[in-house]
Amino acid sequence: MTTEEQRLSEWLHEQTPQPPRAISLNRIAALAGSPSPEMPQRRRARAGRWAAVLAAAAVVAFVATLLTTLQGRDHDPSPATPSPTPTRISSNPTPAPTAPPALSFQPWNARLITSATYNLLTPIGSSLYAFVDGGLVRLRPSTGQILARQAVPADASTRPVFSGGRVWIAAQTDSRSVVLIAYDPFSLRQIAHYKYPVIGHEVNGPAVAPSGAATLYLGAGSRVYVVDAHSGRREQTFRVADGMSSLSVSPDRTRLEVATGRQGQFVEQLDARTGKVTERGPVLNFGCSDLQSTSAGYFVTCGSGHVDGVVFYPFDRSAPVDGSQGGGGIGSSVLVSGSVAWLGGDQIIACADPRTGHIRASEVVNLGSRAAGITEFSVVDGRLYGYYQGFNETTGQGLVELMPPKACGLK
Repeated sequence: MTTEEQRLSEWLHEQTPQPPRAISLNRIAALAGSPSPEMPQRRRARAGRWAAVLAAAAVVAFVATLLTTLQGRDHDPSPATPSPTPTRISSNPTPAPTAPPALSFQPWNARLITSATYNLLTPIGSSLYAFVDGGLVRLRPSTGQILARQAVPADASTRPVFSGGRVWIAAQTDSRSVVLIAYDPFSLRQIAHYKYPVIGHEVNGPAVAPSGAATLYLGAGSRVYVVDAHSGRREQTFRVADGMSSLSVSPDRTRLEVATGRQGQFVEQLDARTGKVTERGPVLNFGCSDLQSTSAGYFVTCGSGHVDGVVFYPFDRSAPVDGSQGGGGIGSSVLVSGSVAWLGGDQIIACADPRTGHIRASEVVNLGSRAAGITEFSVVDGRLYGYYQGFNETTGQGLVELMPPKACGLK
């Protein structure tokens, strides 16, 4: 196991509840009845006589508990049965790519790591995940090396998320159903997939958001499904306005924000436990995506082309904060990571306070002949990465590492 895989394993261990460790009957007997070598001679002899009795009692108790557990399993509802499908796995990492040429335009001291086209670049643990050439890949951020690759449905459209020890994506297979697919976070081997009905109308396809180590929210049409991330079982169904395009869970997991609406998009705020709609925000532009909840409001990107942008809507009903000043073109993006919100686009890149939306530092990236778009920001091990797309023949495109100003507060 490489150093990076060890770090990813440790992160996954922290995020996923662990089952109790097994212990042998001999070990139980030893723990229950073995006299301490520090006992006086007479006490050791007496403890030795009781050792067999205590060991036997421990074994009887263990067997009784085991039988009770097995009987209880007979009455548990069976988990959802996954429907396996043929998969294609790259078991060996691809060779590390050669160093690409330096960028001619370097906002925030951007350094090109590898030249490729990435879609929905996403940090999970110490790795980056993205869609490349019709497949889901796991990348080593520092080099851009592809560590694992898996073919995915052509209509997969959601950002990879982590919950229940698995990486999840969703795809709309037809107008009446969506499929939620689980992958192993190391090899990207497909573990299972589960189908859910679409009720209502899609706008941007399904949406997925994790909530802690064991719950997923899957949105499609006019429904939000609360899904057990271990079994794929649907536990609750929430009804929202028709036309959902994006959803997000608040940091304390008590709220669910949903961008939805067919005639004009708006954000509904739901109680994450009951699904009750508690608030409805102002009407937004069409094509809203990248909804990101914070403790004091939410960021959302809406629009298309060069009217696309990132806006922060505070819960205290103060004026919305425009964080992108009309970014767009290749699609604006927002990532809330810890105490920083990272805003990307092809007009301006910026870092903002997630509590207020106010910009801490920014840089214009559209300077005529020197123009680029930087989106899909990702923070891994205290380093900032993004997807860079140059708009002339000399700037190129691919995975970049950036050095943001100290005012951003990257830790």
